[in-house]
Amino acid sequence: MSDHVAALADLVRRPSVNPMGRDVSGPDYLEGRVSDWLVQRFSAAGIPWVRQPVAPGRDNVLARLDATQPAAPVLLWDAHQDTVPADGMTIEPFAPTVRDGRLYGRGACDVKGGMAAMLTALERLQDSEERFSKIFLRTPIIVAISTFPDGRYVEVNECFTRVLGYSPAEVVGQRALDLGIWNDPQERAELVRRVTLEGRVADFEYSLRTRSGELVEVIGAAERIVLGDQPCLMFIAQDVTARKQAERRLRQSQNTLQAVFGGMHDALIVADIGTRRLVEANAAAARLLGYPPG
Repeated sequence: MSDHVAALADLVRRPSVNPMGRDVSGPDYLEGRVSDWLVQRFSAAGIPWVRQPVAPGRDNVLARLDATQPAAPVLLWDAHQDTVPADGMTIEPFAPTVRDGRLYGRGACDVKGGMAAMLTALERLQDSEERFSKIFLRTPIIVAISTFPDGRYVEVNECFTRVLGYSPAEVVGQRALDLGIWNDPQERAELVRRVTLEGRVADFEYSLRTRSGELVEVIGAAERIVLGDQPCLMFIAQDVTARKQAERRLRQSQNTLQAVFGGMHDALIVADIGTRRLVEANAAAARLLGYPPG
């Protein structure tokens, strides 16, 4: 049984008959059982809720899922918890039965079916938001979303704050250029130009500046996305500062070794023992053997 059908079956099992002005009472009447179930369901899903007493046994239950996009429209989903009486029904009204792809029971159409669909959709939205948040916030590379093309930060992840030293509150709503995060504004201009033309750019190397003024070298990608109706740019970057520093040290060592090797007055020859071929010889060795240097 799918999630929404199972939710509908649970709702049908909980009678919530409206007395319709009649002087009747009993466990089948009023919405208390449904309200209890809704509160438990929202709590289990981690969705904030409020219960508003209206009359004895008749509460409103309000749940709220905050928007994750700037200036997002507000959507209101509404369903009543009560049903009409079960008088005259030819099936057991509160024993949900699935037959030929339909669920039968009091309120299955009016309106517990709609309520189950809303509830399941809300839970899936909450679940997808939690998954996105975990991936976005905890991924071990720099991720930032900013408005396009002006570059006001919408959201940054934990790696961004750890590497660059800014808290989300310090950057969200601010322009990257105003904060001085881009070491060379022309690099950002070039990235924006390429993204405008191509939609996505990968393997782009640039430098960022931390809150304390240190330089961070990164390589990453940028892609245009839309949040609500706001064009945005999503940056994904890997901090390669340590690797770049190691590469520069290696090149410096190689250059130093080459200078020493070539400037020695003694003849130096490097040979491959396996193939017995000369790999390299300095100028002194070339003169000794009668060959021109180089």
